[in-house]
Amino acid sequence: EKRRSFLQAYRPGRPASVAFVADGHRSAVIGLTEQLIGRPELGAHGFTWCGNVLPLMWATDEKSSYSSLLKTVQGMADRITRRFGLRGLNGMDLVVSETVEGEPTPWLIEVNPRYTASMELIEWAYGLNLFSLHLNALNGHLPDFHLEERLPPEQSHFFVKAILYARKTVTVPDTARWVERGRRDVPHPGEVIAAGHPVCTVLTDGASWNILWHRLMTEIEAIRREIGDREEVCSS
Repeated sequence: EKRRSFLQAYRPGRPASVAFVADGHRSAVIGLTEQLIGRPELGAHGFTWCGNVLPLMWATDEKSSYSSLLKTVQGMADRITRRFGLRGLNGMDLVVSETVEGEPTPWLIEVNPRYTASMELIEWAYGLNLFSLHLNALNGHLPDFHLEERLPPEQSHFFVKAILYARKTVTVPDTARWVERGRRDVPHPGEVIAAGHPVCTVLTDGASWNILWHRLMTEIEAIRREIGDREEVCSS
C-alpha cells in the first residue's frame, strides 16, 4: 500500500523566499520576500502558498537586522551554488525565526533551481531584466546589484502578488477587463471554479505595508463580489 503522508519538522517563524542568480561558483541575491501562507483572507488554509510580499518585513526596521539576515542568506546561496553547481536563476524557501537577541535567523526549507513565483515582483520593484540576468549568469557574469540598498528602511514601497482561492464553487463572469485592473492568470468567462481552487492572481503596490494590504483586500473583495463568492451574513 502506498504511503499517503510524511512527517516534517515544524519551524515557527515567518515564511520567506530568496531569489538569487548563480554562475556555478558564486551567487548574487536579488530579492527577499515574505511568503503568504494559508491566509484566510485569500481563501487559503493550512500551508497553502497564496503569494509573496516584497520586501520582507521584519519586527524591527533596524538596518543591522536586515544586513545580518542578508549576509547569512547570501552565504547560504553561495554554499548551495558551489555544492550543486547551480547556474542562472534560482530560489530558496526559508522560515525566518527570531533569536533571543531579536536577530532574524533563516532556516532552509527547500531549493528551487528555476524561475520562482516571487521573481515577478523583483522585476517590477527593481527594474531588473531577469531573463538577461539568467543568460549572463550562464556565461559567468553576475549582476552588479546590491540588495542591501533596496531593503527597509531604505525601501518604503511594497509590492504584492496574491493568489485568490474560491471559498465556494463559482461561475466566472465576463473577465475582459481583468488584466488592465492588475489581475493575472485570468479564467475564461463561464468557467466553473470549485471551492478551494485558485481564481486568479492579484498584483498591487503601496507606499507602506498597511496601504498595500488595504489595497489588496479592497481588490479581493471586488473580485469576490463579481464572482458571487461573498460570505453570507446570517441575521437573527
